[in-house]
Amino acid sequence: MLVTGHSGFTGGWLSKWLNILGAKVVGVSLKPHTVPNLFEEAKIADIAENYLVDIRSKAEVQKVFDETSPDLVIHLAAQPIVSEGYRDPHGTFETNVMGTLNVLEAATYDNRIKGAVCITTNCAFDPII
Repeated sequence: MLVTGHSGFTGGWLSKWLNILGAKVVGVSLKPHTVPNLFEEAKIADIAENYLVDIRSKAEVQKVFDETSPDLVIHLAAQPIVSEGYRDPHGTFETNVMGTLNVLEAATYDNRIKGAVCITTNCAFDPII
């Protein structure tokens, strides 16, 4: 099972739960950018096969799919912070739209994959700074 965004809050907890349920977890994420962070505190690296990959790179995403042969994809990787979206709209668009396209395209052309789930959030409470 491939989980994108496994170094983030939701992806980290999902990876822990999937592992508890017996799933082999392959995680695709950027390196955590805060200290402390759930990824390190919950020892996610110990329960998942980890790929530090920027989902904006179509080639890197495809390489992970080729190397790991996932049967299910749960896509959580995103830039979710509203104020960051205002500060860097192009980067946010590239990650949230083109990154999602890269993940879904890799999943679409891989006949081993039985399903893909895309999950998103809206941080409407994030103040505009």
